[in-house]
This record gives sequence, structure tokens and C-alpha cells, in this order.
Amino acid sequence: MSIYKWIAFLPLVFGLQVLVKNYFFQVNFALAIVYIFSIKTVSERSGFASVKPEAKSTLFGVTVGLAEDALSGSIIGPAILSKGLAGYLSCTAFSDLIFKWTPLWGALAIGLLTLLDGFVIVTMRNIFSGLSISGPGSFASVFYQALINLPFGLFVRAGSAR
Repeated sequence: MSIYKWIAFLPLVFGLQVLVKNYFFQVNFALAIVYIFSIKTVSERSGFASVKPEAKSTLFGVTVGLAEDALSGSIIGPAILSKGLAGYLSCTAFSDLIFKWTPLWGALAIGLLTLLDGFVIVTMRNIFSGLSISGPGSFASVFYQALINLPFGLFVRAGSAR
């Protein structure tokens, strides 16, 4: 699937995220989409020093973060940084230079990326927007988001070239 199809898929993801948030609890499907995109682009590596997958994954994460920041009505920047970082880290971690993909590593990676994403967003909003966000409540929410994202790490396999 091309990057344009992934970007066209984003409004559905944000709509589902808002729908679930309004009726049940807060979820972070945007990070799951960045993770899935990054895992699928790992197979495009054409050599040891190729950076094309990392650049594509980071750019896609930044695009998702920009859309999330624009829709949130808060300051622009926290989601851009966290989603771009998640795209880069997930693509780099599964590049066979660090470790090979397994379902357990995939679940652990998306769980840790969700925790990192929430920590970056909460910290940046506390520092730069002047909002006082309570620590225990927000980090409990981020922990639940990480638990909800775990199945994406278990069932999404790396690209077909592996």
C-alpha cells in the first residue's frame, strides 16, 4: 500500500479513535497506524546503510502527529515529536540490526512506544502549554492505551521480504 493510501486512511482512524473515546475510554490508534506502517516499510531496506525506510516512517509519523495536533485544538508539536519518534524507533528496532521481529518483541515494542508517546505528549503539554495535567491519572490512561495497543504488536508481521 502506498503512503498516499495510508494518509487517506487516517480520517477513518481518527474517527474511530474519537468514537471509542466518546463512548468507552481513550485509545491511541494513531500510534498503532504509525507502528504498522513502520513495520511494513522495514522490508524496503536495500542495504546496510539504506535510510529510506526510516525516513518514510518518520515522515509518516510526523504527518500523523501534525494531523493529531491540529485536531486536538492544543499546541502544535507534542504529537508531531512523539509520532515521528515512534515511526523512527519502530523502523530502526526491527531492521535486523537490533533484533528480528517476533510476536513477543512486537507486542513489547508497541507497548513501550505507546508509553513513550504518552509520556512525551503529557510532558510537552505540561511544559509548553501551561496546562496542569495530573501525573497519576494521565499515566494510568497511557498505560491502558498501551494494553489496548498490544494486540497490534502481536499480529502485525514485518514486510513480505523477510
